[in-house]
Formats: sequence, C-alpha cells, structure tokens
Amino acid sequence: PSITSRPQFPSAPALTLLEPIPSVIPQPEVVVPERATTAGFTVRVTLVQGHFKDTDWVGEPDCSVQAKLGAQQYWTSMVPNSTVPEWNESFEFYILQLKGSLLLSVFDEDVGSMELVGTAQINLSSLPRKKLLKRHLPVSKAARPTGHIDIEIFVSMGGTQKPPQGTTIKVVKGGGWDNKEMFGKSDPYCKLTLDTQTQRTPVVKNGGKNATWDYTLTFRSSARTLNVVVMDEDIGQDSVLGKGSVDLSRLSPGPFTVQLQPKGEVQLVLGAGL
Repeated sequence: PSITSRPQFPSAPALTLLEPIPSVIPQPEVVVPERATTAGFTVRVTLVQGHFKDTDWVGEPDCSVQAKLGAQQYWTSMVPNSTVPEWNESFEFYILQLKGSLLLSVFDEDVGSMELVGTAQINLSSLPRKKLLKRHLPVSKAARPTGHIDIEIFVSMGGTQKPPQGTTIKVVKGGGWDNKEMFGKSDPYCKLTLDTQTQRTPVVKNGGKNATWDYTLTFRSSARTLNVVVMDEDIGQDSVLGKGSVDLSRLSPGPFTVQLQPKGEVQLVLGAGL
C-alpha cells in the first residue's frame, strides 16, 4: 500500500510565562488628612503694681492701665491718689502665634480728661513658654522715663481664634440727675461694676445734669448683673448722682438704657453692638 504523508498543522504559538501572582494584592495609598487644630497660645498677664512720678498739681495721680494685644484689650481698675498703685489684676490673651507686642498704656485720670503717663512694650517672640516671667518694665513718654510697672507673664500652649470670654460695654451718655453743686455744675463720670471688677469713664468737666462719654470698657467677667453709678467728682470726696442695675442675660447685643435712682438714666451699648 502506498504511504500517505502526515498532514502539516500550524505550529502553536510560544507560551509566555506570566509573572507570579503576589500573595498580597497592593492597595491604593490612603492619605488621612491631619486633624484641624486651633493650637495657639494663652498669654496670661498680671499687672501687679506701678511706680510713677507725681505730675499732678494737686494730690497724686489716679492711675489705670490699658493692656492691648492686637484687637484684644483690657483695662485695670483705677487706683486713686497714689504714685505706687497696686492693681494685682490678671488678663488672658489668646493668640495663634507668638509675635507682635503687648502694649501697656498708663493713664492718670484728671478732672475732665485722661492724661497719658507713659507706655511700655513687650516683644512676644522673646517670651519663654511654660515659665513664669517677672519683669520691671520701664514706662516712658516722649522718650522720657516716667516710672515702671511690675508685671508677671505666663505663656502656655493652647489657644483659640475666638476672643476670651468677657463683656464689652460702651457708655454712651446720660442725664436727668440733679446738679448737687452749690456753685457751678457737676463733673459727672460713670462707674460700672461687673462681678468684682469695677471700671469707670473719664470725668466730664462741668457736665451738669447731662454728660456724653462715648467710652468703651472691657470686663473679663461674664457675670449677669451690671451695676451702674453716676458720680460727681469733688475735691475730697465724690458724691453719687444716681445708681441702677440691669440683668445682662436678658439683653441682646446692642443699645440699652439703665434707669437711675433717684433720677436720671444712662445709655449704653452691649457687646456686638459696638
């Protein structure tokens, strides 16, 4: 029998070796955002006392201090008739970065005006952290020394962009009280007390039965009851023209009026209404 040739088939393609399958399948990298923080600093300032030259013609200076850091500011109480006033009052400032300067301005409250005694500054970037710093800050006016302030500062971590809890009140004007002067007119000023902190406006010389102050006071307290007293500044002893009180928790930010006893009223603005 004849021999038939074997049919030819096309050759199979060469096998390609596959890469070994990994035992752990890689996952896409997940980036976890950092938690938003309000990290900052709390600067606690204690104004202990001052030592100043006597520049008053009659008596001794009536000194108070304005402490200002950026938009945050506080006032100490006024200490009457003393060249060595003792305040021992503390305030807390909240900032995001230790930069800028703390400005202290000392004022002498005279009849009808507030005279600048001098200023002092502290560079915040030079302050140590978590360590109580005690300083004798020189106070000067027009490059001339006028005294010094004893101050304590403590910087701690942790602050907030929100302003510290407190109450800001603007004393606008008042009137309607009796003029108690036998000769001339009364020299009225308004004194506000919130919790244990008392602050006052400047004196309006010869204001008589009416006075316009337009003066803003900042209290570190958030207490409810505000006591308002209008005084007549006299030589020797001041006299009361009228007094009243109001529950701040019942008020919204904005203008409000306090009725005085026995006569008169004071117009004020609370907080956000400034």
